[in-house]
Amino acid sequence: MFNLLISGNPESWDSSPYELERGRSVVEYTADEIRERYRNFDDKSIRE
Repeated sequence: MFNLLISGNPESWDSSPYELERGRSVVEYTADEIRERYRNFDDKSIRE
């Protein structure tokens, strides 16, 4: 498991929780195996 969040906006971390665009949260810069498994980002994959 990995969690790495990078933002070019220095104010990104001022709010809580940080909001990341849904389309970028699973598929962008993610290993193929993980992207395919969770790409729908639906309730089933979130519960997993």
